[in-house]
Amino acid sequence: MGEYRDWLVAELERFEAPVDLVGHDWGGGHVVNAAMARPDLLRSWATDVIALFDPEYVCTSWRRSGRSPAPARSWWTR
Repeated sequence: MGEYRDWLVAELERFEAPVDLVGHDWGGGHVVNAAMARPDLLRSWATDVIALFDPEYVCTSWRRSGRSPAPARSWWTR
């Protein structure tokens, strides 16, 4: 993940002013890493995976399996 963070930081350094950065899924993890490494490059940031950085976070079994939970799965198959 360090290589992705370094790449993202290098891209952000090309801007003249701090930016608003949003990341989703794996990109969300890279946003958090970039924000921790170089907060001066960001005006604001958002991610949907912040819980992954909590030491007490427990991943649910349906997430580990790569499957969606049953209610969501049934909604998509309608």
